[in-house]
Amino acid sequence: MQKLSGAPFTTAFTVKADAFQVLSGKMRTFERNGEGGHKVRTPRCSGCGTWVWAEHDARPDFRAVLAPTLDDPPAYVSQMSPWVALDPELTQFQRMPEEERASLR
Repeated sequence: MQKLSGAPFTTAFTVKADAFQVLSGKMRTFERNGEGGHKVRTPRCSGCGTWVWAEHDARPDFRAVLAPTLDDPPAYVSQMSPWVALDPELTQFQRMPEEERASLR
């Protein structure tokens, strides 16, 4: 992930596949074998190459969405490294809100 983002980490969150849709743009999908041997697909913006989400054969009903691709990404800060400095205007939660966790069950 560090090579992809140029940062020490990136933030992703999981949503149910049937609740996820691309609102604009065209995607180009790349496929590779994941560490567990299952297929992983990473759709990227065909214009700029930005990785937008991932699909895993091990969890076909979910999408792992990269938070920086959102207009207003949230930050879950309970396990944040002490050296990380976040924009104070960024929406922050200690943990994922319960209603969002419940939607993943």
